[in-house]
Amino acid sequence: MNLTERAMLVRLSIGQWVGRKKDKRVTGNVIRGAAAAQDAGSWWTYLVPKNALEEIHAASVAARFTFYRWTLPWTDEGYRILLSTAYLDLVRDLRRIEQRFRAGVEAFLARYSEWTAEAVARERLGDLYQLGVFPTQAQLRKCFHWSVEVIPLPDARDFRVNLGEAEVSRLRGEIEAQLQDTFSRAAADVWPRLLKVVQHAHEKLSDPEAKFRDSLIRNIRELCTDVLPKLNLLDDPSMEQVRQDVLRQLGELDPQQLRDVPQDRQAAAQAAADLLKKIDSYRGAAR
Repeated sequence: MNLTERAMLVRLSIGQWVGRKKDKRVTGNVIRGAAAAQDAGSWWTYLVPKNALEEIHAASVAARFTFYRWTLPWTDEGYRILLSTAYLDLVRDLRRIEQRFRAGVEAFLARYSEWTAEAVARERLGDLYQLGVFPTQAQLRKCFHWSVEVIPLPDARDFRVNLGEAEVSRLRGEIEAQLQDTFSRAAADVWPRLLKVVQHAHEKLSDPEAKFRDSLIRNIRELCTDVLPKLNLLDDPSMEQVRQDVLRQLGELDPQQLRDVPQDRQAAAQAAADLLKKIDSYRGAAR
């Protein structure tokens, strides 16, 4: 199976202004006043109200969550594996969040001059106010950026070097072994995702007094229906079988019926327990 033909590497890069600045003067005053060591702490001044950047921050968090939802781990530098089957899903979801991010940036910049007007800033910051600590709007705009980079997976067959044939063959073999190990570890990342939702269902359903929301079952259904089929990197039949089992035994249940019928709830809890054992067994074999 040539994974380079059905997967790629993708990196999400988001930049934003933190809205705060370290104040060495106040830090020094606090440390001296407390007779503390120089490394005992630091004072950070929030240059604008903390909620001023909330929407931008929320969009960034949502983007990271979405990025990890549709991808599998690679090695370093922020790249992750994206199967071609999940490409359109990732692009669709990130495009929607990017619009939210950019709208938040524009809304923030539109009000920035209000928060940094000298009279307003002095009133809010008191003695913490200092001239020259506020960046200009032009400087701020450069702090906010969003990009998605896609590159091909490395392929040992493309390895070329001016060495003897035996040495080239050996190096190619090492590269292929390293890639296979990376792919195996990336594929194994699916098991903890499945384990998490099934474990949560088992904890809730096993306790007759525990309350749960419809999302307990909906999250299982969405993971097994929308996401996992597009993350089976190595086309592992065991992973596909467990996915189908979890969907059938838990994801298709009616949450309200589980609340109303104790016997059904007990049966679902037992099914979750059995599935946890199966997941743990396959997960251990994949290590």
